[in-house]
Amino acid sequence: MSADAVEIHRDPNLPDAALRWNAQATPMSASDYTRSVGLRMTVLATAHLQRGDLDRALADGQRTVVILGNVRSAPATDYLTSVVRAMAPLAQRPASRRPLPPRPPSHRRQHNQAPLTVP
Repeated sequence: MSADAVEIHRDPNLPDAALRWNAQATPMSASDYTRSVGLRMTVLATAHLQRGDLDRALADGQRTVVILGNVRSAPATDYLTSVVRAMAPLAQRPASRRPLPPRPPSHRRQHNQAPLTVP
């Protein structure tokens, strides 16, 4: 229920409430609940963006791409598209023009790595 409340409060532009509800939501493993965690991360990225926290929004957005990288679903595509559209106007800001760190050779989790979870 708390996970749903995160999105409910993000949609009317209430990011602080969305982030509070996220803190109350039960953590989920991205390896067990890949699509759900990825969708929730898109909502968190947007909530951070609404608060003006570009660094957190970009970090959550990047994590979302990694999590949903192998998920094929219309909702996942729609949620990712909404994050990209929300961030597009920020592309011209000087802080947004910093070079990205090198991408690791593979975004897939190795067997010896701990699974990703969303708080």
